[in-house]
Amino acid sequence: MSSPLRFLPRLLFPAGYPPLQLILFVTGRCNARCGHCFYAGQLEHGHPGPSLEQYAALARSSGPLLWLSLTGGEPFLRDDLPEIARLFVRRTGVRQLTIPTNGLATKRIIESTRRILQLHRGLNLVVYLSIDGPPEVHDELRGVPGCYERARETWSELRRLKGGHRRLNLATITTICHANHQRLPDVFELLLRDFAPDDVVLNMLRGVPADELQADFELAGFAAFQRMKEAALREGRLPHFSFNPLDVLAAKERYQWRLILELLNRRRQVVPCLGGALSGVVAEDGHLYPCETLMAQPGEDPLQREHFCENSPAALGNLHDVGWNMPALWWSKRARHIRRRISQGRCWCTYECAWTTSLLFNPRLWWPMLTGRPRPEDLPERLVRGG
Repeated sequence: MSSPLRFLPRLLFPAGYPPLQLILFVTGRCNARCGHCFYAGQLEHGHPGPSLEQYAALARSSGPLLWLSLTGGEPFLRDDLPEIARLFVRRTGVRQLTIPTNGLATKRIIESTRRILQLHRGLNLVVYLSIDGPPEVHDELRGVPGCYERARETWSELRRLKGGHRRLNLATITTICHANHQRLPDVFELLLRDFAPDDVVLNMLRGVPADELQADFELAGFAAFQRMKEAALREGRLPHFSFNPLDVLAAKERYQWRLILELLNRRRQVVPCLGGALSGVVAEDGHLYPCETLMAQPGEDPLQREHFCENSPAALGNLHDVGWNMPALWWSKRARHIRRRISQGRCWCTYECAWTTSLLFNPRLWWPMLTGRPRPEDLPERLVRGG
């Protein structure tokens, strides 16, 4: 396992190799059809994802990792998900693994989670269960009747598994959209009452969702939910964090959601983004990207102030073309060009995963985080698309 101390030099020199945060879209298959999904177009193709041999080559070339996320699609649809995790733990020493799920494939989820925990002593695993509202809202949004109850069943089984594995954290993840934006305070109470999670996460909808109506929502509920989360942290109701004035992770949580509102207000980068320097995303078809937002086709995502790759998504290249040897793409002329454009503020977004590393690995932001800035005075009434 890699000691977190080995990553300290990247606080001063974030650019380099390897990316400390790697997000793998392990499959383009999904057993739900969510109206708020930004990846719906790709899911229609149902790409099965890279082979174990290809992931083995990627892991060999990746170098030490701080954080690995296995996503999709529905990642637990891959029977070999534990083997993918094992490859990267052995080769990169990663200690932090996160896996999101819609909770529909209960048996697969429990079996894979158990195998991952048994294989890797010292690995911290967070399973994020998507819950977007009460049963009627969640089921309609997910396009699967009974989705909420099946997710609850999965959660109950995960809670039993957690009883014997202290390294397993269980969190819920909600995406604000038209279907739930007016009910988010009630959703927060539902989550704490019925799920008792270690953490609750509220993400901003991004990209162009499958149901474009879901992109029309007000932001008051987003702020209310986040303030309720802060109160729950102070009260010790979310054990994933220890809440005190010097807790950098909790401070990052308080800072990040306000930063997202500031981004939506100003429609430009407010603080430097380290996407493509500290983070990388590998799609199920082998393309390597600096972040998830820049996986969109040019002009496809109206939240982008300026999409700086004129004729194609901002892919650094395709790993199929280089034998899954990531440095060959990471140090390419195109990759340097894309990183330079990001550092120049030529794009902006609200992508939470990229902002997590961008905030934590920028020491100049630690004081603003610990003091609770930025605090935007004006809350945008509604997420404005386009322009």
